[in-house]
Amino acid sequence: STALFNMGSIMHENPPSYLSKTEAEKEVIETLQKALQYCDLDENNPKYPLYQYRAAIIHYRIGTLYHSHIWSTPNDSSNRKNIIQLAKINYEKAAKLYFQSSDPVNYFTAQ
Repeated sequence: STALFNMGSIMHENPPSYLSKTEAEKEVIETLQKALQYCDLDENNPKYPLYQYRAAIIHYRIGTLYHSHIWSTPNDSSNRKNIIQLAKINYEKAAKLYFQSSDPVNYFTAQ
């Protein structure tokens, strides 16, 4: 999950110039979702706090990508409601994980 997380973070901060903004966002979301699949959120895992915090960061980043995509979607688009819902779901998951990891600053940021 570390390599995918780092790759997704770098692509989020510095999107490839050969991709359009929409394509770059899609690529980042796919990469971060793959990284999320490898976060072992089993509480018996000794690396659980690390994976918990990383999962929170990933959900927050995915939420911000969907949130930024809302502004470029026409108001009458049926897809807009779906994008808003996806952003909200990811922000809620991030807030829950930040709360569980006792990180109040990021918890309130994700609200």
